[in-house]
Amino acid sequence: MASTQPKDTYKENVINYMSERENTRPISLLELQNQFGEECRAVLQELIADNIIMERKFDICDSISDTITLYFFKTLKRPEITVNSPLTRKRKLSQETSTHPESNIISEKETLTNKIHSLQAQLDKLRQEEASLKDQLKGDVDIKKTLDDHYNRLHEYNGIKDIGQMLFGKCAEIEGTTTKEMYRRFGVGFDD
Repeated sequence: MASTQPKDTYKENVINYMSERENTRPISLLELQNQFGEECRAVLQELIADNIIMERKFDICDSISDTITLYFFKTLKRPEITVNSPLTRKRKLSQETSTHPESNIISEKETLTNKIHSLQAQLDKLRQEEASLKDQLKGDVDIKKTLDDHYNRLHEYNGIKDIGQMLFGKCAEIEGTTTKEMYRRFGVGFDD
């Protein structure tokens, strides 16, 4: 794509290209550069700054040259492009003031304030629960040792269970019946 086109048109073309992929997958920097040329980097950074898209870099190997950069929309909806010309800003400001009278702004502020208080109350409750759970923990517990002991007992249990299943299988073979029947005969649950 030629770099002589206006920046806003260029930005819109990048967004349209990403939207044509129906937001089903991230788009790689390489794909965008193949489509729009090297100049697309500046537009991508602008779209990131405008909170329209996100950028993620993934290292494939230990080398910096083996990094893949992916771009994707922050939401599943196609974002609207806003042109930042003075005339557009003036129109947008007049629309905002005409569609949001002061009473709407005040009610929105009250709603947001209530949400903040609600979230703060939830956060306080979670902090209290965390403190309560920490108090319930024994202070002198060696977590690593406790986990190691648990793993060792689990390995022993699995070994004993394997031996038991093998014995049930041999007994069933000798008596010409099924292992399931042997479990039932000895009163052992099949999942035990």
